[in-house]
Amino acid sequence: MKKLSVILLLFSLTAPFTGTYLFLHYNQNKIRTEVAAIILAGPDKKDLIELKFTFSETETILTWKHSREFVYNGQMYDIVDQRQEGDSIFYTCYKDDKETRLNVEKERIIAKALGQDPFQKNQKERIKSFFKTVFQHEIDAWKPNLTQPCIIHYALNIKHYSLFSESPLSPPPKCT
Repeated sequence: MKKLSVILLLFSLTAPFTGTYLFLHYNQNKIRTEVAAIILAGPDKKDLIELKFTFSETETILTWKHSREFVYNGQMYDIVDQRQEGDSIFYTCYKDDKETRLNVEKERIIAKALGQDPFQKNQKERIKSFFKTVFQHEIDAWKPNLTQPCIIHYALNIKHYSLFSESPLSPPPKCT
């Protein structure tokens, strides 16, 4: 019974992360399949863009996903055709907006899970500043103004009560 409850607890803790990852991975594979079908069928000329890079730029400013897909300025591109002229390479690419949006969403979810979401940070800062105004944040902010020990007497019906008690005049009774 303990093993089953531990397994259920672990599953309930990991299910949201695993489920989100699997959902995003499934959507990414679905989009890649759609784009591959579009490229094989021959995309419209209006959907293609030609990009020119030097060979050193292809290694530095492009983030390659695989040999036919890269990221440039945050945008995903799928290579339809390529040619070389001198020290430059020209890529005829299909601009993959769907996968770009999916990657942005994935990064947003990861940032939120790690607590690095800008909106979440702003909200946390606002909550902190609110509680700083409501509660005193310095531990030693209030100190009594007593430089030396003193006894404060209160008179009530001619009886004197002091804040600090003196030691008893006789020892306590012994129990037998």
